[in-house]
Amino acid sequence: MLLRAMNYLEAPSCRYECITPSCSQEAQFRCRDCDMEGLSCQPCTLSTHQFLPFHTLEKGTDTHFARVTLTELGQVLYLGHNREACPHTNTKSGIQQITIADTTGVHEVMVGWCRYAGHVEFADQLLGRRLVPATVIRLKTAFTFRLLKLFQMLNHVAKTTPWDFMGTITRLTDNLNPRAVPVSPENILTN
Repeated sequence: MLLRAMNYLEAPSCRYECITPSCSQEAQFRCRDCDMEGLSCQPCTLSTHQFLPFHTLEKGTDTHFARVTLTELGQVLYLGHNREACPHTNTKSGIQQITIADTTGVHEVMVGWCRYAGHVEFADQLLGRRLVPATVIRLKTAFTFRLLKLFQMLNHVAKTTPWDFMGTITRLTDNLNPRAVPVSPENILTN
C-alpha cells in the first residue's frame, strides 16, 4: 500500500482539473513546499505563488514530475511599487535574472527593479524585500533573511560550517547534479 501511494505521488496516471474552485483548466503543476493536495494550472500556480517566489515547483509529464521554476512560468519579482511593475522597469537593462538562495534551495529569479528617477539603490530594494545582496556593486546573488538566520542557528548550535551549509542547500536544489547549481561550494572554488 505504501509503495503504491509513493508511486502515485511521483507520477499520477491521469490528467486532473485545477484544484482552484473557480477554475476548470487542466492541471499540471504541484509545489513541493506548499501543503496543498492536487495539481494547479499555470495561471493559478502563478497567482498562488505571487508572494512565494522561492517555492520549488514540479510539472507533471506522462511518466514523472520534472522540476520547473516560477521564472520559467513567467513570474517576475518586482521591487518597489507594492510589488507591481515599475513603469520604468524596461528601460536601461530591463528585467534581470539574479540567483537567490533560500531555505528551499537556490533559485534563478527574474527581478524587475524600480528605476524611477531618484529611486533607492538596487541593494536597498533587495533589503526592502528581506534579501541580502552578496555584493552591492554587481547584484547577481542574494540570500534571504530566513536562510541567514537558519545558518546562524546551525552554526552556533551544531557548529555547521558555511561550506557544509551551502552544500546542503545545493543538494536541496538538485541532489542529482549539485554542480549545476549556480551558488554551490564546488562552483565557488572553480570560478
